[in-house]
Amino acid sequence: MTKAAVVAFFLVVSCQLLQAQHSGNREVLRLAVGAENDHFWQSTPTAIPLTDISPFLSFFVEWEDAGAIIRVRFSTDGHRWENWQRLKREAHNPDKIISEQIFADPSSRFFQLAVTGAIVSPQQLLCHFFSPGLTDQANVEPSGTLESLACPCVQPAYMTRNQWCPSGNCPPNPTPSSTVVKHLIVHHSAGANISSDWPAVVRSIWDFHVNGNGWADIGYNWLIDPNGQVYEGRGDNILGAHFCGANGGTMGICMLGTFTSVTPADTALNSLQSLLAWKSCDADILPLDSAFHASSGSILDRISGHRDGCATECPGSTLYALLPAIRNNVSQYITDDCATVSAFDPILNELSVTISPNPANSSVTFTIKNQLEGEVEVTMLDMSSRPILAPRRIFKSGPELQHTFPVDQLPPGIYSIQLRMPGHTRLFKVLIQP
Repeated sequence: MTKAAVVAFFLVVSCQLLQAQHSGNREVLRLAVGAENDHFWQSTPTAIPLTDISPFLSFFVEWEDAGAIIRVRFSTDGHRWENWQRLKREAHNPDKIISEQIFADPSSRFFQLAVTGAIVSPQQLLCHFFSPGLTDQANVEPSGTLESLACPCVQPAYMTRNQWCPSGNCPPNPTPSSTVVKHLIVHHSAGANISSDWPAVVRSIWDFHVNGNGWADIGYNWLIDPNGQVYEGRGDNILGAHFCGANGGTMGICMLGTFTSVTPADTALNSLQSLLAWKSCDADILPLDSAFHASSGSILDRISGHRDGCATECPGSTLYALLPAIRNNVSQYITDDCATVSAFDPILNELSVTISPNPANSSVTFTIKNQLEGEVEVTMLDMSSRPILAPRRIFKSGPELQHTFPVDQLPPGIYSIQLRMPGHTRLFKVLIQP
């Protein structure tokens, strides 16, 4: 066959249905394509190879040419079409040219692809279609819990794998690797912010990571939906696949949704902070600290965003901008024995407090000059935000309260003095020098 004949052959769309990896809900369609010219190719309207789609269609594409730009659109009848959507390249997988996952309406029956750019011809596109199926909502009451004996923080109850994937066709990695977690990485899924079936979304992410990216399991350790429900991913202390190929020493938490311009729901943020506090306390991580991350060779905040490891928008600009406040809230949450604390407490903010000297090397005196009612508790906290066994003292109310803490035996570093009244807590930083 001549070269011209080969090119002519690939000008025609050739579709081949590949073997489904999940009978009835997953199919892969191979498109052998060539360019009508050097910069553009468009497929004919093609039937989606799934007949029973619910509650949505998960779709992504693999391709060979890194310079190509891929767009897709969907139709219910092959005549009336939705707008074109650009398929952005998946940032988690540097080893494969694969698009991010998108969700389409379950009534979609046809799709069409367009390719622009300096197209290498011929090449193939692998189009992945997945229908996760409806979740039986009667059997998804979260039942998983883990507790740490190291601190009073309890992990939020989570939905186990058997609950979000009761059919059993989302198996875990049969040979997982463990890791010692020292950095907590926050992500967003870059998917829909609204869903009637979040367990189905988790199943579709598992399919994308395993059957698309080729990983042994879903990449994240934990996932959180906008309702605040936590989902078991790889689980605790299991090496994930979420942080720019440098996953050692990390735990990945994915907030379901896209947070480039939208703020996560308070319910989701509360669950995120509770989960971060539990793991910080369990792994002896200082939420406000930064440390060397051996796998990436970088100094990272203990609580970081995905974009801190490589060039990606994840976890979205809005969520990323919240991370400093989240770190502070997590630290305060641990300090307050994992009880909810108001970010702004007008009673304690009006106090006149003096800490002298600060920095200190032998002793530090804590003085309150305002009238207080009720009992007042003052506690020195170490660099892990845990109470130092001695000294610890409870005062009665009065016009001026004062207590001196001996610090000459403490290692240098940043400590805290915690002031607590019934219903009120506030921290004051102290620097101990040699």
